[in-house]
This record gives sequence, C-alpha cells and structure tokens, in this order.
Amino acid sequence: NANGCSATATTSVVINALPTPTAGSNTPVCVGKTLNLTASGGTTYSWVGPNSYSSTNQNPSISNVTAANAGVYTVTVTNANGCSATATTSVVINALPTPTAGSNSPVCVGQTLNLTASGGTSYSWSGPNAYTSNNQNPSITNATSAANGIYTVTVTNSLSCSATATITVVIYDLPTPPIVTGASRCEAGSVTLTANGCIGGAIQWYDAETGGNLVGTGITFATNTLTQSTFYFASCFTNNCSSPSRTAGLARINSAPNAEVVAINSTCIVNNPQDNGKLLLNRYRNDDQYSYNIGPSYNSAIASAFITIPSGGLVPASNLPNPTGSSQAYTVRIKNIDGCTIDRTVSLTKQCEGCPQNYCPPATVLKTK
Repeated sequence: NANGCSATATTSVVINALPTPTAGSNTPVCVGKTLNLTASGGTTYSWVGPNSYSSTNQNPSISNVTAANAGVYTVTVTNANGCSATATTSVVINALPTPTAGSNSPVCVGQTLNLTASGGTSYSWSGPNAYTSNNQNPSITNATSAANGIYTVTVTNSLSCSATATITVVIYDLPTPPIVTGASRCEAGSVTLTANGCIGGAIQWYDAETGGNLVGTGITFATNTLTQSTFYFASCFTNNCSSPSRTAGLARINSAPNAEVVAINSTCIVNNPQDNGKLLLNRYRNDDQYSYNIGPSYNSAIASAFITIPSGGLVPASNLPNPTGSSQAYTVRIKNIDGCTIDRTVSLTKQCEGCPQNYCPPATVLKTK
C-alpha cells in the first residue's frame, strides 16, 4: 500500500468449452413431402430458417414442404454450461413432375384400349381388373367391359419426385345385331328391306357380310334396281360400336311365268260352228295357275277365279263360243307360286264363213286312174 506494505489474494477462473453442434436433414426432398431436420451436441436447440421458420425442437419436421422451404437452416446449440455454438444445413426442395394421363376412350368391347402418359422419366400404371403396367403408353388388346373405370399413372421425374394423374375409361358393349325382314318383287326393280331391334342406335346396310361397302342407313333400305336376287347385311351401330355380326336379308327377284297361250278356234261341221273354241297353254309350270276373261285386257272384276292349269294345258273346261264378229279377244293371266303374273291376250277367229249356214255347194270328186 502507500506505506509500502504488501499482501496477496487469489481467484479461480473456469473457462467452459463450447458445444460442438451438428446440423443435418433428409435433403433433398420433393414438394409435398416431409423435411426432417436433425441436430446434436447440446442440451437445448433453437432453429431458424427460410420462410420465417423457427423451432426449439432438437429434430423438428416440416410437413408438406413447398419450394419456399428451400435454403439454409441454422441451429443454435447450448450445452449444460450455458455455452452456445451454431451449425447450418442447406436444404433442397425438388419440384414435382407435371403428369398427364390420356386414352383413346371410349372404345368398344374387342378393340384395343391405348393409355398415354407424359411428364416424367418413369411411369407406373394401375387400374380396374387388377391392371398394372410400367410402360409409359401401354395398351390393352381385346378390351372387355371389365376394363371400365379409373386408371392412375404415377409419374417420376429425374429428381425422383413423383406425382399422379388419372383418366376415366369407358368400354362400350357391342350392340345386338338387328332382325332383318327380307322382301321380294316380280321382275327387275328395287326391293325394300326392313330391320328392327337396334335400340338407341342406327342401322347400317352393307353389300357384304364382312367388309364391303356401306350402301344405306335406317330401318328401311331400298336397293338399286336389281335383276337377280341379292343378299344385303344389316348392322346395329351405337356409341361408335358395331354389332359383332351382320344380319343377312334377301332381296329376292322372282321371275314372271313363261307360259304362252294359243287360241284354238271352233271347228266346223257342214259349215256349222261347233262352239268348241279352246285356249291352249304351254311352257307353264305344274304349280302355275290361270284366270281369264273376255276382252283385250285383264279385268279382275269379271275374270274367272284362279285355278291350277290342268295337265296338257287345255283350258277352259267349258268350250268357248264361235265369235259373232270377226274375232273375239280373250286375256289370260298366269300366276306362278311366287305370285308373279303375266297377261297373254289371244283371239278366236270366227269360223264357218265360207257359205251360208246349213248350205255348202256340192263338191265334185273326180276319180283318176
């Protein structure tokens, strides 16, 4: 001191060590996933980071992360002695792919369903009827109604991030083939066919059982002029699907009868007409029928009833009178088993006009050697 006297004192100083902090994470993570931060080296922890993030948990998590969660996270670690130190970890948040899913739906049973996807580097499909595929654009051949429903594709990009897209597929059942009613006519011309049973759809007419040409649409179909019987085929078309088979319908062309008629005039006996004229039919068929009337044209109002042409073709059963005039026309209608007819008009010629009735000049017969 000021008097030159001295004394001593002591103090003990403790220097505490800092903690040795560590910081880590499960980076990189994909958008929508959970970011897990980890720290060690102390007894208490305080985290700060991007997007105003903070936490006092040692190992906090951020669920459903977005791109805003990317960046540097700092943790302050304090040990039991109250000493603190910091550590950092950089976090990367990878973007998700933008997947698309498509198809050629709707398709018909039996056709090929094509699925399409884009937006990534690998693909995984799942769908109805336990369907799976790892192809980007898979196909299902000979599709059935079991393939109806929602298909999901998981698309993964080069950063190993995945996202899904869905597509709804419709498989239409094939319509039932229609019921076709054939039709016929006599001689060449157009025939009208009819089809029914295509509920909610359209009937299509073709000129072949498979392939061929579409020649008409609708319940009825009038053919072009036909000279011979021809088959046409009808299909039911609904939801862009055709019935699995076509129904045949015959447009029948029936021939007219070929029969001809010859007039056989009454005979004369001593210049007296016998009123035994006949009509002789030839070139007829055994099942042909005939009807006739007096006059140059057929008149159903006065004509005889149709009966089968008798064997030999000689008609009618009763004799026809000798015409009072120079001739008398008769019209015969011949009808075949198909209902087709043809009219033949012939004339009986008046007989016994060489001399007055009941008189003929004497004849002289010369005998020669």
